[in-house]
This record gives sequence, structure tokens and C-alpha cells, in this order.
Amino acid sequence: MDIDDDSLAQARQKVHKAGLGERIAIHKEKVDDATGAFDACVMIEVLHEIAPSVRPAVVSAAARTLKAGGWMVIVDETYPSTLEEMRRPEFRFPLQTGFEELLWGNVIPTREEQEKLLRDAGLKGPINRELIGEGFTVLTIQR
Repeated sequence: MDIDDDSLAQARQKVHKAGLGERIAIHKEKVDDATGAFDACVMIEVLHEIAPSVRPAVVSAAARTLKAGGWMVIVDETYPSTLEEMRRPEFRFPLQTGFEELLWGNVIPTREEQEKLLRDAGLKGPINRELIGEGFTVLTIQR
């Protein structure tokens, strides 16, 4: 689901190419029009692009799109919360990216900020957190 025609066209093309047209539906609509409609909401490298002032509203609206038992999946960097975390290898990429993203006005959220967004959006289940690649976090939580 998106409101951008170019993004939707690319998504349709990729779904068709992967042969998943029977399993994945592409919709052009606003998040507010899709309450309780979807099995999953996936944000890949999106969260840090959203201004911190509007993140709560965006994550809450996305959470409302989920059916009962639906999954919120977020793949993004997690900025270190402490000096100790800054020294850990898994935070090297997010630390570097955090400085670069500031040039564009983007702020990478910390673990605490990510989890607060999910909780404030009404998602109450366990938050699963896995590190993949060179510093990307996969957050999953079920509605």
C-alpha cells in the first residue's frame, strides 16, 4: 500500500516477476483508509526517513492497518543509546549512517525510541529484535 504511483508500479512489477500475484495485493490508498485490512505492514529503511515529530502518528496509523494477529515488520538501523553501545561492532554502521543521515535532516532512532513508537501505537506483544547484515535491525511485533 502506498500513495506514490511510481512506487506502486515498481511493486507491481516485482510481485509479477516473482510470480506472487496470487499472494500479494498492491493498493493505492492512504493508511487511514485501511484500518484492520492487512496481514502485515513492512517498512524497509523507512522509519529513519520520517521526521521524529510525525513518527508516532505514522507508526500508529500503520499499526491500525493490521488485522488481529497481523505483523509489523521494520528493517532499519538502530542508533546506539549509550557510549558503551557506540563501541560495539554492531553499531559501527548505524553510527556512521546516523551522521550521514543528519545531512539530509534524518534522525535514526534508538532502541528505546523504536520500542516506544511500537508501544504507543498500541502494539502490546513481544518485540522481536534481530541484527542482520552490517548493522540493520529487524523488528517484528504481532498485533
